[in-house]
Amino acid sequence: MRLVSGACRGPAEAALRDLPAAAGVWAQTLASDPAATDVAAIKSIEVRTKHDVKAVEYWVRAELKLRGARARSSSGCISPAPPRISTISLTR
Repeated sequence: MRLVSGACRGPAEAALRDLPAAAGVWAQTLASDPAATDVAAIKSIEVRTKHDVKAVEYWVRAELKLRGARARSSSGCISPAPPRISTISLTR
């Protein structure tokens, strides 16, 4: 998958490479055309979560799940600010 070839390294690279075909095609399409997002669905989630980034995360997770990927959340530590972020770990 072209999305993986240079977009990321390590566990994220393996997770993207191991996506089911339909989820991988969707992720590639989204990466090449971000306008393909369902803005109304994301806004609907944002109303509930009161957090724009979390709304996008939930939307991506739901879309991948519809295409056969199983997602689970985990917290990962990144550079000093912000100290914690939520990431999506994908498995078949």
